[in-house]
Amino acid sequence: MMFPSLGRDLDHLIDSYNKNPIYPDLWKPRGKCKGIRHDDLGRPTSKSGRIALYLPTEEGFDGKPVGSLSPRAARSYFDYGTNHVFPPVKDLIRLGLFMRLDLIKTLALVLKNDWERYFAHGIKKWRANMGEALIDVLVDATPGEVAEARNSFNPDTAALFGVFEQQFRFASKACKRRSRSVAGEMAVEK
Repeated sequence: MMFPSLGRDLDHLIDSYNKNPIYPDLWKPRGKCKGIRHDDLGRPTSKSGRIALYLPTEEGFDGKPVGSLSPRAARSYFDYGTNHVFPPVKDLIRLGLFMRLDLIKTLALVLKNDWERYFAHGIKKWRANMGEALIDVLVDATPGEVAEARNSFNPDTAALFGVFEQQFRFASKACKRRSRSVAGEMAVEK
């Protein structure tokens, strides 16, 4: 099964943020200078010498870190070897907010993470640190395993909506913005 991994998508997102001059510089005054690194997606620690990404209070957020796991665990989001760590859904949503992604793009990251986790754990019975690289599990999947996963993957949408809502009512605010946009488009068409 070949597809761009979530880790690759997150790399692209970080690279885009680092290269895009229109993003606010709110994180730079807090000690960042050159760009976001993988371990910046983790919670802050005194050992790392770096300060984690925060959702800025200047934009109505809570001023807390984007990530809830250690910087070492955050680096493992990108490592598809034997010690891969799947990011917590809440952390992906908070990263989407930090990166100013819309609901659809953030939901795509969350669902890709859930898909990879489901395929690895549910279909292939893969476990971290048990000797097999996650990339091999994903790449060596048979068409039958992919079909099985496609037919049985069923994320809990109510739970997902709840997690999105816990993060500054992300889902309902996005739906309201979209409703106003559609209503405005319909008024222009008349």
